[in-house]
Amino acid sequence: MAVKVQNESAGREFLLWLWYESERNNGLFRLPDGKAVELWLGGRLALESAEGRTASDLTWRGDASEHDDARWALSSGRRIRKAEYLLHMDQQEWRFILDSDSLDLHSLKIPRPERDGEEHPQALALERLCLVEAVTRTVEKLFSQFLERRMSPEWEKTAEPGIRKWLSGARP
Repeated sequence: MAVKVQNESAGREFLLWLWYESERNNGLFRLPDGKAVELWLGGRLALESAEGRTASDLTWRGDASEHDDARWALSSGRRIRKAEYLLHMDQQEWRFILDSDSLDLHSLKIPRPERDGEEHPQALALERLCLVEAVTRTVEKLFSQFLERRMSPEWEKTAEPGIRKWLSGARP
C-alpha cells in the first residue's frame, strides 16, 4: 500500500484482527461492497516485543494459526510485526506477507495468469498487474473495514474482549 501507518499500533492491531477474524469466521470476510473473500494466516509470523524491534523478535514457520505459543506470546505483550496471509478470491489464490508498519505487501505470489505470455507478452504483463491491483485493493478494503470497526464504540465492548479471550486459548 506504500503508506506509513501514523499510529504504529494500528498496523499491528490490523494484522491481529485479520488473524482473529479469519479464525472466528472460518476465513470468510465480507467486504464493504458485499463481495466475500477468504483470508487465512499463512505459515510465517514475526512478532516483536512491546518496546519495538529488539534481538528478542520471534518468528514462526509452519502452521502459525494453530500455534499456541504464538497466541501466548501475543497475550503476554508481543505484537505482530509481519504475517503471511493466503487470500482466496474469485476462485484464485494469492499469498503475501503484510508488514504492520507500512501495510506493504512482500513476497507476493499471484495466481497463474490465464494468458499465454509467449504470444501476447503485453497482455500477460497487464493481467499480472491486474492481479497485483486486485490483492492490493482487497487489503485496502479490509483495512478500511478494520478502521471503521476499531473506531466504533462497540470495539471495546465486543471485539477487544473477544480477542483477549481468543488469545488466552478459547475458541472465538
